[in-house]
Amino acid sequence: MPDSQLSNVTRVETAPSLLLGLNARQREYVERSKSKNTKRAYKNAWNDFSYFCAHIARIQALPASPQTVADYLQYLADGASKISTINQRVAAIAFFHRTAGKPDPTIHPLVTTLMQGIRRERVDVRAEEIRQVEPLTRDELFQICIALPEDLRGKRDKALLLLGFAIARRESELAALNVRDVIFSERGMTVAIRKSKTDQYGEGRKKIIEHLADDFLCPVCALRAWLADAEITGGAIFRKVDRWNKVWKKRINARTVAYIVKRNIYAIGRDPKEFAGHSLRAGFVTQAAADGVPIHEIQDVTDHKSGDMVRRYIRNRGLGAQRTIRRVLGEQP
Repeated sequence: MPDSQLSNVTRVETAPSLLLGLNARQREYVERSKSKNTKRAYKNAWNDFSYFCAHIARIQALPASPQTVADYLQYLADGASKISTINQRVAAIAFFHRTAGKPDPTIHPLVTTLMQGIRRERVDVRAEEIRQVEPLTRDELFQICIALPEDLRGKRDKALLLLGFAIARRESELAALNVRDVIFSERGMTVAIRKSKTDQYGEGRKKIIEHLADDFLCPVCALRAWLADAEITGGAIFRKVDRWNKVWKKRINARTVAYIVKRNIYAIGRDPKEFAGHSLRAGFVTQAAADGVPIHEIQDVTDHKSGDMVRRYIRNRGLGAQRTIRRVLGEQP
């Protein structure tokens, strides 16, 4: 959208009508009802809807009629917007209407039915929201660990890859880990996940990892070695390591996690284009399924709220059918 047109777009932080009559503390709670990232995403979504209303539909954005929202959704769908983007725009429209004390047009049958049609046309809404990357298998992880150098960058990469695989975390969750989130013990360590995509209120999750018999693939040993050799006693666990093998105080981000996966998968002769940071999480689920671990036990690690999401990884690899066929033919997997 050209900068010259931005002045014509309606921007809303939190609708004033919602805050009327509230004391300072109540206002603070209202402002904290959504995370910063969610509020930023909603603001951008609302700006896009407002631009559509002002310059395409030439109608007011607040309050919007169900027909206006339906026209906007058709505009997005016909423009090949991802279903995840469309869902976010609907959520933003609903949010700003509710906070302004206006009727929510997104719950009208016209809008909900239209959304069902859009989802059906895309075959499966979840298929688009899950990144279809190659899973990093246990054998590939073993090959990577063999190929890693013994310098600080190699030790950081080993600790990150083994830990990320073991607890099936997303890139952002690995990058956000601090030293205080890990408690070492004689048996192994406990890792606290302070906040995740499925835990927006920060209730937290704890993952217990015991020492493995094989120290070479033990996440506990790898993390201890990295922290000790990098002389990290507080703050971010995973940090930038420059070309001179100097450890910075700067925390890595989710993109760096993806880059570490790609660089190391390339080192063992695989195509890095097929892999990403999510390959660690996908790899854990895929490997666990191949090893015959029940879905509910996999969920205990991944924190997927639905077993259907876990099954998608299994279906993508054909592993569920593979085990069933072997059993029917009389062979134990």
